[in-house]
Parts: sequence; C-alpha cells; structure tokens
Amino acid sequence: MLRLTLTVLLLTMSFASFAHSGHDHTSPMAALVHLLWLAPLFIGAAALRAYMTKQKAQQKNNHQD
Repeated sequence: MLRLTLTVLLLTMSFASFAHSGHDHTSPMAALVHLLWLAPLFIGAAALRAYMTKQKAQQKNNHQD
C-alpha cells in the first residue's frame, strides 16, 4: 500500500516544481537529457530480465532430464 501511495504521489507532482535555477524542464532538450539519465536503469532492467529468462529456461531443461 505504501508503494502504491508513493507512486501516485510521485506521478502527480509537477516536474517544474523540482527544477532549480539552471535546470529548465521546458527546454526542448529536457526530455532527451532525462532519457539519457534513465538509460542505465532501462539497461539494467533489460539485463535482469534476460538473466531471469535464461535461468527459467535452464530450470525447464533440468526438469526435462
């Protein structure tokens, strides 16, 4: 329940309210900069998913033997 509450609160907050001087969220490049900042998270999630899929396939092969 706490996780859901925090998620809803974070999704409803304005990104502009987090901007400090010199950090313009209205800039055309802002989305790209944030995407690049989040890229390691996406890469890590993809690697974790690949690892889990590989483990699941290995377990399936072990049970067939």
